[in-house]
Amino acid sequence: MCPTCNSRNSKVVNTRKYEDHIWRRKQCKDCGRFYSTQEVAFAEHRAFTESVRALKDQCDYINEKMSLLSSYHAKENY
Repeated sequence: MCPTCNSRNSKVVNTRKYEDHIWRRKQCKDCGRFYSTQEVAFAEHRAFTESVRALKDQCDYINEKMSLLSSYHAKENY
């Protein structure tokens, strides 16, 4: 989608492939402006998303345990 006029009508004028993504230079057919996009393979995106989700789960687990320990220590000090 063109960032200037929001048109979906564009043409690719240059493509470069890298190990982890594809860079494309596009030209909007409606307003004529050039813009670039980067495309990432879905499998790589999914793997990244799953690793972030696993880290969040670990953080949630640690926060839960810390909360339990805090409440336990608070009860001991009374």
